[in-house]
Amino acid sequence: MSLWAILTLTLIPGQEATSLPVLAEAVERCDREMTTPAFRGEEERRSRVMVSIYAEQQAIAEARVALMARRSALRIAPVASDSETAISSEASTLADRQATLDDSRQLERLRQEAMDQLRRHYLAQCNERGRRPRGSETSE
Repeated sequence: MSLWAILTLTLIPGQEATSLPVLAEAVERCDREMTTPAFRGEEERRSRVMVSIYAEQQAIAEARVALMARRSALRIAPVASDSETAISSEASTLADRQATLDDSRQLERLRQEAMDQLRRHYLAQCNERGRRPRGSETSE
């Protein structure tokens, strides 16, 4: 999966995952129709994201090894197609990819923590079938 696909899964709210603010509101309302599919689909979404992140990290590591080999070769015997400028430019591109991937990982960790907290909150607040959210009880 491409870096753009990873970003889509982790950074851009949309069809891949329920928006956390929307889910938090559903938890407050004990809206089972909204929360159940979001919590049920979370493990599959996490698996897809982790496989994508792993593939991107592997590609970055392989590119770094190739770049290191080119730098070593340039020091020993300069090649017409390689220059220090070209190698430095490629290294900058790799650093940008790594920074983007690190941001994606951080956001994914935060999203997982938020989902876990929302799930615990939902279970604590809405554990009884048909229970109303706090503050909505009426005296009868």
